[in-house]
Amino acid sequence: MYVCMAYYRPCDQTMPWSVEDMESEDLLAPLCASGVSADGFEIDLGQADGPRRLFRLAREMFLVESRFSSIMQRIRHGRISREWPQKTWISTIGVDLRTVILLCQEFVKGYTRGDVGRIINLTSGQGLSPMPNELAYAATKGGVEAFTLSLSAAVA
Repeated sequence: MYVCMAYYRPCDQTMPWSVEDMESEDLLAPLCASGVSADGFEIDLGQADGPRRLFRLAREMFLVESRFSSIMQRIRHGRISREWPQKTWISTIGVDLRTVILLCQEFVKGYTRGDVGRIINLTSGQGLSPMPNELAYAATKGGVEAFTLSLSAAVA
């Protein structure tokens, strides 16, 4: 199994909850210790070429073509306000939903019939309970869940 994790410390450090400087490495260490090939890449997935660069880095790192599972952890914060700034919504959707779609597209483009591979998209469980102060974030995670369900049927 191959696990790729993306993180971006400048964004993580703006979060209202505690984020440790070495949190990404701490998440990867137990995976590696259990024999899983895992690595993380600090990359701004909000940049237009971010998803493509991440996919290429993961392919190079694991020396496989399109046979790896990807686990992404990327959070954009969008607190509710009376105005609901459009910039927050556009930024959050651009990173949290668009990035997942583009990464999946890169995987599917390199996938040929008979290949064995999996796409694993993780969300934060927004479908289990509401997040009234994180509307943009919750909306994107719902979008990821719906997209993943439909994508699995499309490529099956």
